[in-house]
Amino acid sequence: MIAKISNRIAVLRSENRLVENILSRGDLANKIFHVDLGFWHSSLTLFRLCLRTNVFITVHTGLPLYSGWRALRWKLKGKILSRFSSFHLLASNIDAKNGLKPYISAKKYEQIEVTYSGIDPIEIARVTESSTDKTEVRQRYGLPQDTVILMSVGQFIE
Repeated sequence: MIAKISNRIAVLRSENRLVENILSRGDLANKIFHVDLGFWHSSLTLFRLCLRTNVFITVHTGLPLYSGWRALRWKLKGKILSRFSSFHLLASNIDAKNGLKPYISAKKYEQIEVTYSGIDPIEIARVTESSTDKTEVRQRYGLPQDTVILMSVGQFIE
């Protein structure tokens, strides 16, 4: 039990540092932050961020259908965060979207976009074999030439 409490305190401290780092960045009204947090576990962190900026999270797997105390807590957290227009959910597949339904408002559920997160090896090979003019790509997508662009690639393991 002590280990669980210690772990939860460590997570809360870490998430607090994350929030402080994001909130220290000045005017956040027109910014978007995609964070890898679940509302069922990190609702306080998401609540604090949603008060100041636009927050996106992507759910990759369907949530289990709980009952009892856990279901009540998850529903309370999800319904509170659902009230924020600055809180946005994405699902990487239809099962992930459907798993959110019991825990969030109907309106927020309808706003969830399914953003399939598969890869096409042929597309990747074609891109890596070509020599692409970065200036042309930035122009094509309307990206500024003098701004750093951060891309993230990760592997999701359940």
